[in-house]
This record gives sequence, C-alpha cells and structure tokens, in this order.
Amino acid sequence: MNRFDGVVGVVTGGASGIGREIAIGLSALGMRLALIDLDGAGLAETVSLTTGPERHRAFTVDVADAAAVDAVTARIVEDLGTPGMLVSSAGRLGPHRPAVWELTPQDWTDVFGANLYGSVNFTRALVPLMRAAARPAHIVTIASLAGLVAEDRLGAYVAAKRALISFTETLRLQLAADEAGIGVTLVCPGGVPTNLNAALRATARSSSSDWLTAAEVAKKVIDAVHRGDFYVFTHASSEERIRRYYESVLG
Repeated sequence: MNRFDGVVGVVTGGASGIGREIAIGLSALGMRLALIDLDGAGLAETVSLTTGPERHRAFTVDVADAAAVDAVTARIVEDLGTPGMLVSSAGRLGPHRPAVWELTPQDWTDVFGANLYGSVNFTRALVPLMRAAARPAHIVTIASLAGLVAEDRLGAYVAAKRALISFTETLRLQLAADEAGIGVTLVCPGGVPTNLNAALRATARSSSSDWLTAAEVAKKVIDAVHRGDFYVFTHASSEERIRRYYESVLG
C-alpha cells in the first residue's frame, strides 16, 4: 500500500499496546482513524496522542458482537467515509495456567471472541465495502508467534491465534484470487510488554532482550504494509523458534 494520506483506517484494540502505537503511526501519515476498543478511557488517551486528533473517532465496541460491529461500521462510514484499511489488533490472553480441560466454556468464548471473531466480524463488515470502493486497501492482522509455536500454557489464547493465522492465510488467498486490490499482512510478534500480558512478564521464558516495545513493533508493521509484505515476524529470535518447531513436526 503506497498511499496513506487521507485514507480511513479502522484499528481494533486501539486503547493500548500495539493497536495504540499503530494508530499513532498511521495518524502521522495523514490517515483518518476509527479506533475500536472496550476501554473508552484508553481510547480517549490514544486519540490525544495521535497527530491531528480532530480527524479521528473513538468507538467503545465489543468486537465479538457481530451486530455491534455492523452498527459501528455504518457509523464509521457516515462519519469518516469508506475504510481503506483494517488493523485487527484486539486481543485477550485468558487464563494463564489451567490445563485446556480445566478451562470453562466462557473462557473459550471470551478468548476466541476477542482474538478470532473480532477479526472475522470486521472482515465480514468491511471487505464488501472495500471491494465496492474499487480502491487499493489493506487488512492487517495482529496474531502472535504463539499461534505458530505452541507452549504448555495459555491454551485458549494459543488455539485462538492459530485459528486467526489460518483465517488470515485463507483471506489472503481469496482476496488475491478476487483481484480486488486488497492486500493482507499477517503479523506474528514475540514478546511485547503491553497491558494484555503484564501478569506474565515475571514468568516469561524469553529474556527481556528478546522483547520489543509496542512502538517498535508498530513501526515494523507500517513498514511491512508499505512494502506489501504478508508474513511479518517482528523478533530476531522468531525464525529460529519456528524452524525448531517445524523440524519437530517433520521429524
């Protein structure tokens, strides 16, 4: 995607972390943003940190609620115009230590709702509008390295991110066949200190030197969108971890 100035973008998970930093970066490029999150105070703070805050709108929405996503999409189009970019950054870790057989149905619903169905709902709502607009557009999915390299904790989160990766890979293939000019970027970060994972940092298995700030990840994401990259592995250690994992798969 070569042009950002004046483009309308939707950023979920915009109240903090990677979503906030991507919003700040995109605003500096002249985009007009609709920021989505359940944390209204966090959204207001993000807007205050953007370039040209008067250009942007904040919406307190549960991304897992399909009807709410449809309703806010109509408001975004009315207030800002047809979106040319979707950044799906909303997420939820869920329970840390319980084994997968100990997680409750509500645990699974909450984690998949934030991490998978939010992306599904906004993709369903926005892609038809992007196709009808017949202008270059882009979809960015913030997944996780944990969706490729599973661990023995965060079972619901890992499963949801694995599903999100597969969803985004399929989306890319279908949009390429559609030839509608909608690009896709799939981001799989490693360790990033955010509000989402604050409780995990004390027990993190990777050293602090392996972690990047949300701002560092956001810059890599925006650069990747500009280049048209699909897979984005933000951390230097990612390639080795993926290689070891798939060597174990292949024997």
